[in-house]
Amino acid sequence: MASIGKRADGRYRARWREHPGGPQKTRQFGRKVDADRFVDTIRGDLARGVYIDPADAKILFRTYAEEWRAGQLQRARCSAHTHASGRRRAAQRADARGHARAHDDEGRPIRSATRNSATP
Repeated sequence: MASIGKRADGRYRARWREHPGGPQKTRQFGRKVDADRFVDTIRGDLARGVYIDPADAKILFRTYAEEWRAGQLQRARCSAHTHASGRRRAAQRADARGHARAHDDEGRPIRSATRNSATP
């Protein structure tokens, strides 16, 4: 589900879809060999199930962690642990895993962050 086309300006456009009927993604390259390499990587990632949308790769770790933590706290509110100690335990678990403390990774995308760099 990926292809390369030459544009009128001499550049090469790599096109791919994450799934059949999905939105088309594009990226342009000056050299065909670079476009070929990129398309091969995309095809392999899609086949292995490890593809990451380039737009999603730009999400900051801190943003993702805060959204994840809010979801964990919401689940704690909806479960049998609706009291304050249940919410506190969920927050402590998030902190213990390093998800909510991303002081070192505030300006880095998730793709470049590691678990060890998130813990102080």
